This record gives sequence, C-alpha cells and structure tokens, in this order.
Amino acid sequence: MENTSVETEMLTVRNISAYYGNIQALDSVSIKILAGEIVSLLGANGAGKTTTLKVITGQLKTRRGEVRLSGRDITGEDPEKIANLGLTMIPEGRKIFPELSVRENLKIGYYTRRKKGSWQDKLPEVFEIFPVLEDRQEQSGGTLSGGEQQMLAIARGLMAEPRIMLLDEPSLGLAPMIVKKIFEIIKNINQEGTTILLVEQNANLALKLADRAYILETGRLVHSGPARELSQDEKVREAYLGSR
Repeated sequence: MENTSVETEMLTVRNISAYYGNIQALDSVSIKILAGEIVSLLGANGAGKTTTLKVITGQLKTRRGEVRLSGRDITGEDPEKIANLGLTMIPEGRKIFPELSVRENLKIGYYTRRKKGSWQDKLPEVFEIFPVLEDRQEQSGGTLSGGEQQMLAIARGLMAEPRIMLLDEPSLGLAPMIVKKIFEIIKNINQEGTTILLVEQNANLALKLADRAYILETGRLVHSGPARELSQDEKVREAYLGSR
C-alpha cells in the first residue's frame, strides 16, 4: 500500500536495550513509525518482537535508549499513562475477559483511556466494523470462536479511540480465511486514521499489508526498509518467507 500521510513521527524507538534478569533480550533496537503508516515488526520466535512492544507500552523497563510518542518522552512511563496518551496494545492470545459479555469487554476498553461520556455512544461505530459482535453482544467472551475473540480484542482496543495500535500476533492459531478477514479489518482501521505497529510471524501477509518493516534476530535489527522491497529481497525471502 502507498503511504499518503504527512511525514510526522508518531512513534520513535531509539537504541533501546532490555533484559530479563541478566539475559539481554534487546540490543540497541531503533524503529520509527510515521503517522498513518502500517509498520510490521518481523522475526522468529524469541527474536524480541513482543519484548519490543512491552518496552514501548511500559510493561518492561529499558536499560538504555528512549521511546517517544508524538515527540513526547514516554520511556518507562506507567502503562496506564501511556494508554491515556492514545497508544493501545492488542496482546498475543487475545486476553479478553472470557466470563464477561461482549458488551462488558467493550465497556472496559472504553474506560482504559479514562474517557468521558457514554461508552454506548462508541458501540455503533465498533459494531459497523464488527457486525458479528453486535449479533453476539450478550454472549460471554469465552463462548466466541477464536476468530471472534480476536475481533473482540481489536474492537475493545478501538473503544479507547487510539492514535496508534500495537497488534501482537493477530493471526496466531486462526484458520486462513479468518486470518484474511482480520488483516482486512486491520487495513480498514488504518485507512480510517489509526497508525499500526504489527508484530506478526506470517511474514508474507505482513509485508503485503505494511508500508515498511523491521526484522529482528536475537534482539537485534538485521533488516529494515519498504515492505515491498523487503519482500523481493533474496536473502529476506530465503530466511523469512520460506522461498529461495
């Protein structure tokens, strides 16, 4: 896709290094996301993708480097404060509240950003994107299919009206047709004005969707550039796209 947004930096990650105990998980990782972009963060299991998201969202402290949201330093800030600034993360494995109804899950999403007004006013917009959730709004989240739970997780994030949404492995465990639908939804959300950082193991799909991409190996950035160029790079294709 072509990025037509004004080149304003939405999220800047500069030289972050992070550890779990004495084990280094990230080594001087830097990424930049412009307002209106979809940027993919790719790599194998253990490469540091989720760790990067945890540092951005304040769940894990960085020993070095900084994170800026629209120019504001949010390095090490409380996750709730970061969410209030318009950054929402959709975690791996959905992590909805299975015992609560669809409506109750969406209500929680609305108030994670301490918004004023009525959460019900946001529902029609979300249900327009996810009509299946409107049909199942009184069902408990745990009774939904895997694909519907992923839709609920994304919808809950949208209730907070984020400026940037971080998605961690949205295709994980889903059937190919459902994955296609989820990626179409992500594209539509972006076209409506939400900047996207997408962590995804399905590199082929991610590169088709994204404007640009970064590739991690054992906590270090090894490739970056326009998604179309990376998808055609012989070394990238061999290592990450399953083709030679």
